[in-house]
Amino acid sequence: MKLIKNLSARKTVLIFGILYTIFITVVLLAPTTGAPKIDIPYLDKLAHWGFHLVLALIWLYYVFVSDRYHILSKNVIIALILCFL
Repeated sequence: MKLIKNLSARKTVLIFGILYTIFITVVLLAPTTGAPKIDIPYLDKLAHWGFHLVLALIWLYYVFVSDRYHILSKNVIIALILCFL
């Protein structure tokens, strides 16, 4: 139980959010010239959607934890706009 509390601490969520943001930035901006071709319709759209959904959830959880488990609509809107950018 203590491990879960430590993992959901504000500082841990912030570090994880920053690392995940850097990770998806690098992955989505990397050239895909040597990647194998997969013929599944709209797979790239689903992958982008999934990456950004996780990104938004991580940052919304950080807003939730840092605001002492209260959610203000202003903070949620700011987090979602920053994820969009």
